[in-house]
Amino acid sequence: MKISTFLLSVGLNGATISAQNNGSAPSEVPYYGRSPPVYPSPSGNGSSNERWATAYRHARHLVSQLTVEEKANITRGWNGTCVGNSGEVPRLGIPALCFADAPDGIRGQEFVSAFPAGIHVAATFDKALLYKYGKALGDEYYGKGINVALGPAAGPLGRVARGGRNWEGLSSDPYLAGVGMGAITRGIQDAGVIATAKHWLLNEQEYRRRASDLGEAISSNVDDRALHELYVWPFMNSLKEGAASVMCSYQRANHSYGCQNSKLLNGILKTELGFEGFVVSDWQGQMSGVASANAGLDLVMPDAGFWGEKLIEAVNNGTVSEERLSDMATRILAGYHFLNQQHAFPEPTVHSNLQKVFPVDVQDDHAALIRQIGAAGTVLVKNENNTLPFKNPKFLSIYGYDATVKATPWQNPSRYGGGYEVNFGWETFNGTLITGGGSGGSTPPYVVSPFQAIQERLSKNRGILRWDFYSENPSPPYVNSEACLVFINAYASESFDRLSLTDEFSDNLVQNVAANCSNTVVVIHSTGIRTVDAWIEHPNVTAVLFAGLPGQESGHSLVM
Repeated sequence: MKISTFLLSVGLNGATISAQNNGSAPSEVPYYGRSPPVYPSPSGNGSSNERWATAYRHARHLVSQLTVEEKANITRGWNGTCVGNSGEVPRLGIPALCFADAPDGIRGQEFVSAFPAGIHVAATFDKALLYKYGKALGDEYYGKGINVALGPAAGPLGRVARGGRNWEGLSSDPYLAGVGMGAITRGIQDAGVIATAKHWLLNEQEYRRRASDLGEAISSNVDDRALHELYVWPFMNSLKEGAASVMCSYQRANHSYGCQNSKLLNGILKTELGFEGFVVSDWQGQMSGVASANAGLDLVMPDAGFWGEKLIEAVNNGTVSEERLSDMATRILAGYHFLNQQHAFPEPTVHSNLQKVFPVDVQDDHAALIRQIGAAGTVLVKNENNTLPFKNPKFLSIYGYDATVKATPWQNPSRYGGGYEVNFGWETFNGTLITGGGSGGSTPPYVVSPFQAIQERLSKNRGILRWDFYSENPSPPYVNSEACLVFINAYASESFDRLSLTDEFSDNLVQNVAANCSNTVVVIHSTGIRTVDAWIEHPNVTAVLFAGLPGQESGHSLVM
């Protein structure tokens, strides 16, 4: 059977993403392309279960003692050591909550682990590993004193094949993504940390995700059936497991911005799904003051946005009711009490500039789990004549830029994408790719490259390695080489979408090696779909591994 392309996604019908809504609305969906108003914003009541009921009793008791100014203070972000810091009320013992990235590990901090990315852990199809992944993440967040983890991510679902953040999501299959969201949420919150399900909703591309000089942000126009069956579904599993926070997204949905979309926030999230926690904006994602408050936004980040003094003014003049403001504060404090964080929760030991004043090591033995997930999430795409696994090889030839670590040092470990500045021109990453770029990228304490791990294994057998990490058309392998391993990758990042699903250099490299090596094995580290039409049917390409984004133990996960 011809393998024409390798796509780790499913085609999702029923959604369009465009700057303008030029099509006519389907007759059965009257609000396609224009989100209907749903008001008022329903108040949380803690009716889901006794645990939420108890949390709401505590929260209401505190909110009943707050002034309007204090309530407004809780609903906004402040500068601090964390990625986000909420307001505090010291006289009542209400602390500032610490928010931090990322879904695959704490970004920009020392002595933390870099876990596999969302698409990789979901590829294990293992509920137990998904839970252990969430629990280990939660333990590290807790150890650093972080109240709110900004993950897991169910959106983007992967509607746009070249979407820059597809790797952060779990799967393009809503059912698999939902199972993963539930297990990871439960794991994070079992560690005592608030999980934030994101990005609600329809954040399916980076191009024009926000308003700019080009005009309004793009609008993801979706009919009701596709909305519920595809995009809402994964979040439902997260909420079922008690997710105490949901992050609203940048772009518009049916022509209404995500953080002021009353249909999505008031109608679906808080009414249909009965969400008891709080809605936090994506950073600088608030586009209005009164409209976002009445539509169901509860907390704005990373500063006051359109709120602060303006929210107090809106309450005083009646455009936002004090009941709505009280509900915002109550939901935030209910989430805090739902996780029992009022009982001796650690003080935050993180710093945005990596100053060496908080050297708290939270890595524990998570490297073993990272290796296990890395191996379990690696997908064998092609394997002619049982080429893999190797059986005690003595002579291997290694090719490709992805086989070893990046030659240059990190610009700054606190930066996005594994410590590297996001480069808008990258199609590939010149070094082994363990995570994507942007706020969802983890910060590894070290990286075990495939070359390092293979070298360690072969040395035990007194084997021989030959390598060329840089050439597009390397010299033919030594005659005694048993196999040629070619390592390539496909990079993606927040803030821009991929230019292509392939790249000429990598395809040429594979073809050139295969032309001279009858046993060529290709390993792809990728942020998502990577087409392989150029060489997948080559008779000398005997095996292909889709190795995803395996985290800091990349090499070990291939040879364990």
